[in-house]
Amino acid sequence: MIELSNVSYTYYNGTKALKDITYTIKENHFVGIIGPNGSGKSTFIQLLNGILLPTEGTVCIDRMYTTDNESLWEIRKKVGVVFSNPEDQIVTASVEEEIAFGLENLGIPHDEMLERISKALEVVALKDKEHIDPNHLSGGEKQKLVIGAVFAMEPKYIVLDEPTSMLDPYGRQQVISILPKLKEAGKTIILVTHHLEDLIKADEILVLDEGKIVLQGKPAEIFSKEEELKRHSLSLPYTLKLQVDEDIKRYLHLNSLSNVEELVDVICRYR
Repeated sequence: MIELSNVSYTYYNGTKALKDITYTIKENHFVGIIGPNGSGKSTFIQLLNGILLPTEGTVCIDRMYTTDNESLWEIRKKVGVVFSNPEDQIVTASVEEEIAFGLENLGIPHDEMLERISKALEVVALKDKEHIDPNHLSGGEKQKLVIGAVFAMEPKYIVLDEPTSMLDPYGRQQVISILPKLKEAGKTIILVTHHLEDLIKADEILVLDEGKIVLQGKPAEIFSKEEELKRHSLSLPYTLKLQVDEDIKRYLHLNSLSNVEELVDVICRYR
């Protein structure tokens, strides 16, 4: 469990990025974090593994405080981070070697390493590309590879900082589609994104603005507050607008949609 208690963070230039945040991230949950630029999203997640330390308050990971230097190594093993640009995290000449790289640094025995690599490739749907040069992968596949490499190191928590921001819609869907698989494998997912539709399958969504949590709740609750979202510079895509409109839901028998293709399929079947 990750616990933030009365956390504030002020940068050296005096900018107060987070203001008195108290929040608990439960184990094996998928938590989405969204908000306009400058809302404090990146600062929030950099506090989770000690990249940044709170100016005020405490961040506790499984009873270990990030301000305790002796606990930082263990915390960083528990909290894996995936950044927005996969190019910054890829360092080897093949998909398989990329996943092995972190495991070698951890000193994982060879037989166990092979098992972890195989499982990671399966989870991120790259099983048939293990010998390919990462430079020949699509943007979405590169990001999946980075996620696989983090997954193989068996962190308890996987933090993704806008992992789809550099991808086209298809690449974004590739990445988002594997997040439920990570959760099924027992991981806690913390996803920062600019796209509300990425959070359809989240257990809870936090909306940040001006360093504060301004909205918090399950996806259906958050998506139903369209006017409030607009006040924080967020808008619902059409698929979500359809899902929260009760008349349309009854008319088309909608339950949940994750992308436009699913919406088209539902409409075609209805007709």
